[in-house]
Amino acid sequence: MKKAIVFGGGGSRGSYELGAWRALNELGKKFDIATGTSIGSINACMYVQQNYEMAEKLWHEISMDEIMEHGISISSSIEKMMEQKDQIPKAIMTFLRNSGADVTPLRKLLKECMSEERFFSSPINYALMTVRYPSLEPVEIYKSNIAPGMLSQWVMASASLFPAFPVCEIDGEEYIDGGYYEDAPVSLALRLGAEKVTTIYLKDRRHARKDLYYFHPFNTCIAPHDGLGSMLDFSQDIMRYNEMLGYYDVMKQNGRYRGMQYTFTNESVKKLERYIHRFVRDISLLSIPDNHLVPVISRNIAGLKYLSFLEGYCNMPRPQASDIFLAKTEMLMIRMDMPADRVYDLGEVLREILKYFDEKDRFVLPNDIIARSKKKVEELLSAHMKSDLPDTTREFINAVFARTLRK
Repeated sequence: MKKAIVFGGGGSRGSYELGAWRALNELGKKFDIATGTSIGSINACMYVQQNYEMAEKLWHEISMDEIMEHGISISSSIEKMMEQKDQIPKAIMTFLRNSGADVTPLRKLLKECMSEERFFSSPINYALMTVRYPSLEPVEIYKSNIAPGMLSQWVMASASLFPAFPVCEIDGEEYIDGGYYEDAPVSLALRLGAEKVTTIYLKDRRHARKDLYYFHPFNTCIAPHDGLGSMLDFSQDIMRYNEMLGYYDVMKQNGRYRGMQYTFTNESVKKLERYIHRFVRDISLLSIPDNHLVPVISRNIAGLKYLSFLEGYCNMPRPQASDIFLAKTEMLMIRMDMPADRVYDLGEVLREILKYFDEKDRFVLPNDIIARSKKKVEELLSAHMKSDLPDTTREFINAVFARTLRK
């Protein structure tokens, strides 16, 4: 049975694929075919060479200066963008002069890190996707039809992120990024005879699920639960973070860990199994308190709606009770800004959550909202009783809301 690995496109997010590759190596997974688009064509080429060490060195040392002349990292952080403000005028002038970024450094880097001797002698087959410009016709390039001396050129054609990068010219034809046609070229792997495919996507799972081949019966998909940031942010801290996410996502998919966006040890989840099932049962029994404003049919579906909400976070066909519990846990971890690039003990995380949300005034609402809520309760009770509230009822309401007021 031929097995293929497919590397998706996504610029600097490709460090996620490095982490996934490392995990697959540790799990003893081997592939007969490697295909890729854009940055994925570079990683796939390195995989064919079976040169993980070179790929790791490349990703751990690469910077924007080795991608383009006078380039700037496009970050979601305003602070990081402001750090580069002196470089922006040069970047704009270079872009206008070259009809895109000057990617001479990237061309040089590709020639240095790709050994054609090692590539062509490898038993692993290879294909990449690029697109002819301006017709936008897909062009499939296979290992068998890459001429000697042209490997880095075709990889560059697949990775020409137009219009940020200029078009790549080969033999009088112009080419741009293969992602304009197929972001993760599963089709190439199937054409090369793959009967089992592992695809690494660089877009979050919700978007990856829209890919035509995501649910293909031969395809096993690895995708981050959340986004990996800008595809042109070559900051080492961001790339190392994404690399660890790729590593843990593969390990989770192979049963070594648990979790969606975060990663938990199997043992710590199993220890809390009894409490997890109780949590899910109690949620499913949540109901809206009886009152004359709520139709009878609606009172008992509050818990089921919340379960559905948690299942949506899991983003899997049929989540288990433990997945639903972890979904709620992860939502709280996100609110606490806990990093996702490490392995957690679930029991310790729950203690941290309780400590964090037990701090004074953590959930206190502004006094004006409390006052409006209190007035609304009094009005509803008065309408229900068709008379003024008794003093004892009013005192009880005051006591309840007094507990919520800021001190």
